[in-house]
Amino acid sequence: MSERYLEELERALRRHRVMAWSRRRFLAEARDHIACDPSAVTRFGDPDRLAQEVARAEQPRRARLLTLVLVATVVVFVVPLYGIPENTLPPAPAEGLPDDVTWKLDWAIVLYGAALLLAAIACAVAWIRPRLAMWPAWLAVGSLVGSLGLAAAAAAEWPVGGGVAVASVVPVAVALACLAVLATARLTSVPLRS
Repeated sequence: MSERYLEELERALRRHRVMAWSRRRFLAEARDHIACDPSAVTRFGDPDRLAQEVARAEQPRRARLLTLVLVATVVVFVVPLYGIPENTLPPAPAEGLPDDVTWKLDWAIVLYGAALLLAAIACAVAWIRPRLAMWPAWLAVGSLVGSLGLAAAAAAEWPVGGGVAVASVVPVAVALACLAVLATARLTSVPLRS
């Protein structure tokens, strides 16, 4: 009976999206309790209810971790946004950049700054109200994706050699944007509790 209970508990922990390392640790503790006292299964109660309690207890730590991943991703995003183009694009022509390129670069920088600020806000909110951290996190991801789109369009329209920058920038930037989206999606899946 105890092994069946532990299997049901593990399925319930997975269903409630308890992180793998927390799930393993909790199952090991439950197994030890049951080994010492077989009546512990009765005290633990319904596996689904117990898994839900574990998920809720884990929520603040999980939200903080995910917002830290988001902040780190946004900070590292400066490499494809600025570092790679700066080192792959030829210098701007003496007469300056066309207006179509200039406004895209300016707005890409503004959106990047907004993403950085929103990610920091999400991280700060995660320490106070983890449930609310998903809103600035999603706005940060939207700003990051907008910045990526404008920067890639500006690089493609660069007067000479823009295709090289697009080929080198886009894969790195898309990978980082995907990481930001995944972290925020996981943050959104944090069990709701105020």
